[in-house]
Amino acid sequence: MTDNTSIKNLLQIAAPYAIYKWAESEKYSVEEIQSYSRIDENVLSGWLRKWGLSQALIKHRPSPKTTSMQEIHERLANSLCEIRPLLLGSRKKDIPHIVEKSVKKLQDDGVTIARQTSLISKFAFSLRPDITAPYDSYARGGLKVYYGRKIDDHDYLVYFKKFNQFANECSKELDETLLTTILQPLWGPLMNKTVFKHRTADKLLMILGGLLPTDNLESWGISSQ
Repeated sequence: MTDNTSIKNLLQIAAPYAIYKWAESEKYSVEEIQSYSRIDENVLSGWLRKWGLSQALIKHRPSPKTTSMQEIHERLANSLCEIRPLLLGSRKKDIPHIVEKSVKKLQDDGVTIARQTSLISKFAFSLRPDITAPYDSYARGGLKVYYGRKIDDHDYLVYFKKFNQFANECSKELDETLLTTILQPLWGPLMNKTVFKHRTADKLLMILGGLLPTDNLESWGISSQ
């Protein structure tokens, strides 16, 4: 487990970084998906690019000789349109179950040949950013570093539970270090407090999981003491 001093130091990186990434792309991706009741191929293609999901979909599609990417996008868009009302109408505790069932259905229907946990969780996040955690390999690694327990790949039920546990702890640290208040002029015009804290928790986990080098915090202008 990472000690509290390290977490407080890394929050000084993670919180501004979370605001930056939200302002740079995440906010617009979320708003775009929320604004369309019917997701077509063009909307889907842009959303996939913004989240860096296009290559994974290409890599794990059914036989390229018989299935074009246009067909994959069309079938995926139709599937997401079916999943959308389930996610919008669900309670927070039901989200991870819907994500896992949706991932399995994509495979069973032959839309993809690999488990697209990252894709479906990010779709859920785009619809419900205040309560949903996007699945990410760096963040999964961060949870292992923090809690000392590895989460099995694609186990979104455990991932969701541990992320929310971490987000609650991160929220307390943000308040105790006054970062919530200090950074309010930056996050306030862009997102609500819950989204700010959840996005900070997400970025902090990604940093713990190796997204950014943290062996020399002085280079970030942060004291390691």
